[in-house]
Amino acid sequence: MRKVTILLLILVLSVAAFAQPTFAQEKRVRLGALIKNLDNEFFLTMQKGYEFAAARLGIDIVVGSTPTEGTAEQQLAILEGWLNEGGFDGLIVTPFRATSLNSALERATQLGIPIINIDELIPA
Repeated sequence: MRKVTILLLILVLSVAAFAQPTFAQEKRVRLGALIKNLDNEFFLTMQKGYEFAAARLGIDIVVGSTPTEGTAEQQLAILEGWLNEGGFDGLIVTPFRATSLNSALERATQLGIPIINIDELIPA
């Protein structure tokens, strides 16, 4: 329960960071959460926490992860696919390595998409 509470708090703070005033039509916030893989109980709990918090807050969340024994390259491909698809208001990432997502994160920054990093220190 404590893990879920912590993850809920992270998601609430994430949503607050991405919140923007709207004047016309109300648009649902859409976040992408990229986690390492679902074989580890920690990351499985993280996914459940994201989905629980998103449902309670009325936001859309897309959770992506690599298959068992996934690689940084697979993770990068998921993130690049999201950027090509568009429509994300923010990203939450848990990279395999500190620099493995740099190219996609730089692109997200250029597109004005806020990024929250969890679990691995990445260069600014």
